[in-house]
Amino acid sequence: MNNTLNNLQHLFVADNRIKNEMIRYSLPKNLTLTNEELIRFSDSLYNSVIYMYEELIKISSDFLNDSKLLEKIDKKKNSFIDELKRCDDTVKLRNIYKNYVTDIDPSFISDLKDECVGYTFRYPTNSIEKATTVNELLHLIHFYVMNNNDILQSCDKVASKNNDSLEEIRLFGGKYNLGEVIFNSFPNSLDVGRTDIVSIFPNLVIMMIRDRGHALTLEIRKEDNIMSVNYFIPKICSVSMVNKLPGVEKVNEDSFATVGSFQSKTEDFLINLYEFIDMVPTDLDMINERKNK
Repeated sequence: MNNTLNNLQHLFVADNRIKNEMIRYSLPKNLTLTNEELIRFSDSLYNSVIYMYEELIKISSDFLNDSKLLEKIDKKKNSFIDELKRCDDTVKLRNIYKNYVTDIDPSFISDLKDECVGYTFRYPTNSIEKATTVNELLHLIHFYVMNNNDILQSCDKVASKNNDSLEEIRLFGGKYNLGEVIFNSFPNSLDVGRTDIVSIFPNLVIMMIRDRGHALTLEIRKEDNIMSVNYFIPKICSVSMVNKLPGVEKVNEDSFATVGSFQSKTEDFLINLYEFIDMVPTDLDMINERKNK
C-alpha cells in the first residue's frame, strides 16, 4: 500500500479518536468533583491528553515535519503535565482542559483558511505560530492535508478519464467501491476543472474539484445508509449562489471562504452530489454577478 495512503488512513483514524476523547473528558459546568474523584479523573485525563499529543507529533511528522511545530507540541505537552500536577479543584481542571485541549479561536480558523486556499495554497506558517490547543493543532493538520493537492496526488493513481471539456478526472488511493462508484458515475457533462477523487477507506472519500468555488474540497463518509458530506469553498464567486447551497455557513460581500455540510440517503447520494457540485459557483458566475449589480 502507498505510504501516503497509510498516513492518510492513520490521520483520519486519529482525528476521529481525538475528537471523541475531547467530548468524553469535557466536564459539565455544574459538576464539582470530590478530592478522590478529582484524582481519578486527572489520572485518566492525563493518559487521554498525552495520547492526543503523541498523535499530533506522529501526524505532524507524516505531513509537515516542521521542527517549530513539533517543538511547540512537545512544549505544550510538558506544560500541560506541569499544570495538571498542580491542579487541586474542578474549576482549575476544567480551565486547564479548555486552555490546552478544546479551545479554538474563530480568528485562527479564518487565518488558516486564508493560508490554505486552492491555487494560492501556502504553507501555514502563521497558523503554526498561532495554534495553541490540541483542537487548533488538529484542525491545522487536517485542513492542511485536506486542501493540499500535492499530498492527495501522491497516492497511487487508480484510474483517469477526461470530461467533455477535456479536463482530467482522476481516482487515487485504495481500490474501494465507494471511490470507484463516484469516479465511474462522474458526469462527463459536468462543467468542472481537473478533479481528484481519493479513496481513503471503504467508507471515506476526499474530492478536490478545480474551477468550482476556486477549488472545492469535499469529505464524504458513508455510515450505514447515510452519506455525509463536509465541504470547503475557498472562494466566494457568488454570494447569492453560495447562500443557496445545502448546509452552508451563510456568507456576505466581505466573506472570502466558507464551509458547509449535508446528508443524503445512499440511494439518492450520487444525484444529490452532482447537483450540489453544479450549484457551486465558478469565476464566470462572479463576473456575471458583478455585471448585474
